[in-house]
Amino acid sequence: LAAVVWVNGKYVGYSQDSNTDAEFDITGFVTTGDNQLSVRVYRWCDGSYLEGQDMWHLSGIHRDVYLVATPKVFVSDHYITSSLNDNATSGSMSVKLTVDNRNTLSANKTLQVSLLDRDGKEIANGTETYSERSKAEKTITLSDLSNLHPWSAEDPYLYTVVVSQKDENGAEEMAFSTKYGFRNITKNGNLIYINNKRVYFKGVNTQDTHPEYGRAIDIETMMKDLTMMKKANVNTVRTSHYPRQPKMYAMMDALGFYVMDEANVECHYNQNLASDNSWQTAVNDRITRMVLPDRNHPSVIFWSLGNESGSASNFSEARKKTQNLDSRLIHY
Repeated sequence: LAAVVWVNGKYVGYSQDSNTDAEFDITGFVTTGDNQLSVRVYRWCDGSYLEGQDMWHLSGIHRDVYLVATPKVFVSDHYITSSLNDNATSGSMSVKLTVDNRNTLSANKTLQVSLLDRDGKEIANGTETYSERSKAEKTITLSDLSNLHPWSAEDPYLYTVVVSQKDENGAEEMAFSTKYGFRNITKNGNLIYINNKRVYFKGVNTQDTHPEYGRAIDIETMMKDLTMMKKANVNTVRTSHYPRQPKMYAMMDALGFYVMDEANVECHYNQNLASDNSWQTAVNDRITRMVLPDRNHPSVIFWSLGNESGSASNFSEARKKTQNLDSRLIHY
């Protein structure tokens, strides 16, 4: 549930929340050659009171751990949004890029966004320049997109958005890609429409539970679960009661599911905490750490602020914070 990280015997950081990503900058701790990474995992901490879900509670690290190397000035985040007609067949796409320059270096970079169709054919691209000495946000908009193939659970057509960064000599320093689906979400009364068509949500709740591996779910099991759901005409998944791994969202994007993405917040046994303002920061942190990594997934239709925590004032504030980060529908 909580972890302390050291590299080569030096304290790096601490994190709570057993089901959202935790990132640590170890640039100043690693050396050339072999390095020692140490993690102490605590089963219980004050955050345990916010993880009171009805499920098997098992301890230990149950998701991937990996190292990422980047240039000293690099694109640290990207947020894809689109403005579309009712049927999601034409419109524009914007990609907000966050450039991280934590060492305040003098840098001149060219940032490029390319949109590729399912066959890998480029249908649009745009560029922006970065010539600053601090963190900055740059938005690249691809306008006048037409003949778009909309995404839905019945027809999960995915485009590829490629982000690349080039140095002042035009040499590519970094590049990554994200699968993206164009779709419109609208609400009329109690009815929800995707691409101007009314949706009937036929859904299930899911848990990270494996008969042999406990909470550590392998790719084959994820795919088997989702394939069985599709065969049973399930089109909606609620990630009760915490966000899933990125690889599972990628599967749900590709196979075609509507997802209610739920934050790892449930003070089931002490619901007073959800109205105690000293816990507001912890609630916000868990919800923010769900929204920021998952908001580019077309399968995510709803954000769920948590579960079974009572009629709580902390969720009113968390809802406002979520709406500032993304415009999707909110459930609690």
